[in-house]
Amino acid sequence: MLASLETTAVASTSGRCCSYPASQPISRVPLARRFVALPNHNAAKRYFKVKAVEDDSKSSLLTTTNSSAIPLVQDTSPSPLKAASKVDPYRAAGQRLERLLAGAGDGEEELLNNLLMEESVDRKVFIAALAGVGISTVACIACWACGLDPVGGASLSVGSLRAAAVGGAAALPLVAIKGFLWSDKAHSMLPFLEDVQQQQINEFQPILYQLNPAQTLLVMGSEVIPGLLILLPAATGGCRKLLEMYFDFAGIETTASAVHNPFAAAASVSIAALLVAGSKLVDLTPSEEEYDTVKDALTNADRFYSLVGQGRDSNAADAKSNAAAFRAVAVTWLARRQVAARFAALLATLEVLFLGTLWHGTGDFTAPLVAGLASAAVDFAGIKRSMLSPPQSPTQGPSTF
Repeated sequence: MLASLETTAVASTSGRCCSYPASQPISRVPLARRFVALPNHNAAKRYFKVKAVEDDSKSSLLTTTNSSAIPLVQDTSPSPLKAASKVDPYRAAGQRLERLLAGAGDGEEELLNNLLMEESVDRKVFIAALAGVGISTVACIACWACGLDPVGGASLSVGSLRAAAVGGAAALPLVAIKGFLWSDKAHSMLPFLEDVQQQQINEFQPILYQLNPAQTLLVMGSEVIPGLLILLPAATGGCRKLLEMYFDFAGIETTASAVHNPFAAAASVSIAALLVAGSKLVDLTPSEEEYDTVKDALTNADRFYSLVGQGRDSNAADAKSNAAAFRAVAVTWLARRQVAARFAALLATLEVLFLGTLWHGTGDFTAPLVAGLASAAVDFAGIKRSMLSPPQSPTQGPSTF
């Protein structure tokens, strides 16, 4: 009986650990769920396995009592399961790190996210559409100032339909890669993907909360179309204008072919890709406040645990092990966030370069637009699926970091 319960408990811990229900407010990812099991720390792994077995055993006993109406005598003797789960330094370290980072967070941003989540569905769609119109207007003004077509050659013609078909076919590899990155297999292979995707969930959860699929598509269009207009036609126009200003300042005579060359196209797309990569780095890299908070906690870890302790029966050896566990959790969190930021920046750079090459290759903005919408649809589907997934108990987490 205990073996079957243990098998069930181990199977229940294989799910994702960073999903948020739709009813939860925006908050930081529970770090205790992420760092409950680190490499070479088998004691922490055994703790959560034992804890899951204990919870399932209690649930099974309660079910038997309700179905057969047989009174159970409570066993007051000390349980080895309870003794094993009495104190876990890695779980406690993750909880403490979570509290420290929550204090270093941006309270105003969280307040705005909560206010947006409480808005009505119609108002959310209106806000998204209004923001999209504003960004598109800025892109059109930039293109007009540079003398470029604001829609990048797109029109209601057969040529644009062919470009859309080319964009849809070219988007298949991108969609396949994005779909794999949202899978559980990818999360087990690349654990830092949870940090990358949790950032997307935190960004869009306030406005996507309680939206149906049709409304989600409207919000997605309001996000993707203006962004591509800024990145492709407007960025190319800005690069062209800079080249013209440079040639005029240097006294070099220019012609239309001198500016409209592959170098200008590649430079404009590269600049746009670097800007997007920089924004991803800023979003995922720990802020200065977070870094200083973690650094101070690492410096004072030994002193903190020697004074505060971890429990009523803690001693000097326990304080030393607790401090070591906190240092392992904190350093691993910093390293994981840095890897996640670099991966997100690299992925965004490759995606922008792909869309820019597709646009310059077809000469029609419809091609990258279709590809960008298909790629964003995978991300939005993953975000909605994560929002609708049930919450996990604190004892559930990955078996390895």
